[in-house]
Amino acid sequence: MGVRLAVLAALAALAAAYQLPLLPDRLVTRGTVGHEPPPITKKARRLHKVARAAVKRGEWNDALQCYAAAVEDSGAARAFLLLALHLQRLNDHAAARAAFSRGVVADRTDGQLMQAWALFESKYGSMARASSLIKRAVKLGCDMDSAECDKTSIMARMRFRKKRRKFC
Repeated sequence: MGVRLAVLAALAALAAAYQLPLLPDRLVTRGTVGHEPPPITKKARRLHKVARAAVKRGEWNDALQCYAAAVEDSGAARAFLLLALHLQRLNDHAAARAAFSRGVVADRTDGQLMQAWALFESKYGSMARASSLIKRAVKLGCDMDSAECDKTSIMARMRFRKKRRKFC
């Protein structure tokens, strides 16, 4: 139980640092049986366009604010995905992991989000977590061709890491 409290405290600290709500009430029940995940709103789509333009100009903080505002506005899995990928671009892996986690809590049925989180974990985290996430993504029926391709690359990374450990 102590580990869960520590994780929640870390998520709360990250949410406060990026001025995001930890888990708004409207996100708690999404992705469960009988609840439809929220569609992305028009405002969130506009914010994503503005964020993409800011990234192209190299204005990373402006883009971060836009992605965070899109998450706040819609709470859709796609908004969490784009926020997490931008945080990864900024090398803020802990915050990216928290964004992926919050996105999965918001919508447990989004295979793309699971797939992206699996790839993230295969690069920066636990291979066991990456493997379980990609299996969940495949079960959810995300694009099977790309998921299988990504599953293959994750498994190849796992074999490479095991071989590297033997020689080091």
